[in-house]
Amino acid sequence: MATVLIIGDTHCPGMHRRYPAFLKKVAEEWGCNKVVHIGDLVDWHSLSFHQRSTGAPSAMDEYKKAKRQVSRIYNLFPRADWLLGNHDSLTMRQAQTVGIPVELMLDQKVIWEVPRWTVHPRYASIEIDGVLYTHGEVGKGGQFASVKQSRDNFQSTVCGHFHAESGVWWSANTSNLVFAMSVGTGIDHSKVIFEYGQKFSRKPIVSAGVVVGGKEAYIIPMPIRKPR
Repeated sequence: MATVLIIGDTHCPGMHRRYPAFLKKVAEEWGCNKVVHIGDLVDWHSLSFHQRSTGAPSAMDEYKKAKRQVSRIYNLFPRADWLLGNHDSLTMRQAQTVGIPVELMLDQKVIWEVPRWTVHPRYASIEIDGVLYTHGEVGKGGQFASVKQSRDNFQSTVCGHFHAESGVWWSANTSNLVFAMSVGTGIDHSKVIFEYGQKFSRKPIVSAGVVVGGKEAYIIPMPIRKPR
C-alpha cells in the first residue's frame, strides 16, 4: 500500500515560488513513498491556441524559465508519475496542426530533463491501490467535476485541471465507499500568463493531495500570506 503525494497543476513557469518547499514539507510529514504529478506541469502560454498576453515571454524564454522550475520539482521528487495535461501537450498539438509527424517530436523526458519520471500520455489514467488518477479532461467537467467522474466510475478518483476547486467528497452505495479529490493547483495567479483569470472572483487554490493506502484522502492547502 502506498502513501501518495499528488502535485497539482504547476503550469511552469507560473508555479508559485513557495510551492516546492510546501510539497517537500507535506511529503515528509505524511511519509509519502509515491508521487503523482496530476498534469499541466508546464503552461506553454506562448504556444496557446487562445489569445496570449502581450507581456508574456517568447516561446524560448518561457521554455528556459519553465525548465528551471521543473528542475526544482524533479530534484525534490526524482521518481514520479506524470500525467500529461492539455497544456503539457501543446507542443504535440501545435505540431499536428501544421502536419509535423509525432515521431519527429522530442520525448517529454528529454525536453524537460526528467529521465526517471514515468510519463503517461494525454487522456491517460493510472490506478494505484484501486484509486484512479487522471488529469481530469476525460469525463464530466464543470463544478465538482471530480465528484461526477468518481460517481460515473464508481471508483475513487483524483483529478487536477480545475484550479479553483480543491477538496475531497465521498459517495457510497450499499457495499462501497469511494472518494473524489480535486487537487487544486500550484500556480501563482498574479503572473502575467494567468491574466485571463483576473476577472473571476474565485481564485486558484494552492494545495496538494495525499492518499493513504487507497482508503484515506486528504487535501492540504498552502497557507496564504496576506500582503503587509
